[in-house]
Amino acid sequence: MNEKEKLIKSFFDIRGNEQNKKLKRCKDELERFLVKNNDSDLTDLLNLVNALITYYENSDKEEARRWVIDIWDKLNSKPNFSLYDIRLLNYILFTEPDIEKLVEYVDYALEQLEIYKFHEDYIRVKVALKLNLLNLLLEAKFFNEQFNDELTAKMFEVIEEVIALNLTHQLNNKYYIGLANMYKGILLKNKNTIYVGFILLESSGHKDDNDLQDLIKMYVQKYNIVV
Repeated sequence: MNEKEKLIKSFFDIRGNEQNKKLKRCKDELERFLVKNNDSDLTDLLNLVNALITYYENSDKEEARRWVIDIWDKLNSKPNFSLYDIRLLNYILFTEPDIEKLVEYVDYALEQLEIYKFHEDYIRVKVALKLNLLNLLLEAKFFNEQFNDELTAKMFEVIEEVIALNLTHQLNNKYYIGLANMYKGILLKNKNTIYVGFILLESSGHKDDNDLQDLIKMYVQKYNIVV
């Protein structure tokens, strides 16, 4: 694995607590590399890291979008996506303000992903796209009065797809299933389903993921659900 590949892997491996701190470390490493090397992929990645840091620090999606507008332009001009493009898209989806377009982008990315169905990361990327879409749609449902029944139905459809993917491919990933149950319970306002999601998330090793727990608490409090 060369240095570029290591930097890309380091970014995509970021998860869990202190993500902003890890992103800043990643930013420093990318900047050091780009001082000596001209690489468009890593320049895009650096802009994405800056967008994520911006959003973590001030929750301003419009400001974050300015960092990744070139990435959006490049992706929109491509007739086909590489696997890297799809993963990159998944990380910039949060900057798309139009809910309908958001769904269209994910549907197209999933269609493109089928080209890589024999790749070892295929299922993981597929589930990640669907879970990200669920998270963004749920957020939109809270703050967008125009959120319609069709989009709610789309959310239920994706939830069942995530659960089915875990069963069909024998992933046995409690994190994925836990999140799917959390989203389903929140949509149904069903505390038992939410509780099942909590238990699965805790047993998946994400019990101490503060970012995840804060997100779940926000959703539960927004719907006034007692768990």
